[in-house]
Amino acid sequence: MESIEKESGAKRLILWSKWNPQIRPNDDPEFIPEQDVMSFDINREQDEDDEEIGSTEGRSVIMTPLGIFPIQPWQDSSKVFNFWMGETNFNIDEEVVKTINDLEGVEGLDVFSRYKFRISVGNCFKFQEVKSRLEQILGITSLQNSVREVSTTLRLDESLCSQDG
Repeated sequence: MESIEKESGAKRLILWSKWNPQIRPNDDPEFIPEQDVMSFDINREQDEDDEEIGSTEGRSVIMTPLGIFPIQPWQDSSKVFNFWMGETNFNIDEEVVKTINDLEGVEGLDVFSRYKFRISVGNCFKFQEVKSRLEQILGITSLQNSVREVSTTLRLDESLCSQDG
């Protein structure tokens, strides 16, 4: 595959970070455990039925069109897939999307904006090898230490993403 050249001539960059979804209900300061919510007399019969079925205390749940369901460990995509976030200083257009999707080792691709995407690397592949191959194909300037573990908001060094350098 040929390298895709950038129109403006500036160095193309991708900053990588390990995907950390931060969607656990217990991490949300607004989360009120079910047992702390006051019950109303109108719902007393329903509350008693819920107690017979079992408590959701300590379990993560997800709201679906069919109601609230507990999240099982095998349903937690962040534990099943090896997600990585990429932030670029170039547009993620259809050609870039096709290149990423066709790359061996990439299971899935989600494009969030014109500069931000997430890939899932197959468990039988090494992220560093997939990353290197993608950067080579896209003509990316490789930065040392561009892979970082990020636990909350990703903070970028603006000098790395500037169009001047």
